Amino acid sequence: KKDPEKEAAFAKVAEPVLKYMTNDQKNDLIAQLEEEMLNAAKDLEFERAASLRDEIERLKKLIK
Repeated sequence: KKDPEKEAAFAKVAEPVLKYMTNDQKNDLIAQLEEEMLNAAKDLEFERAASLRDEIERLKKLIK
């Protein structure tokens, strides 16, 4: 269910920002998003949780 256009658009926006972030800042951002994802799931906001999960996956791919 991966959308290549969405992936490319995300990368185009995120890459320039990630370039200026330290590794600690990147890790903090991912941790913050993971916490948000867990809270969304607890609140039964499963679509939001899934969206955050996908965003986290895309960020992790760009950081590698």
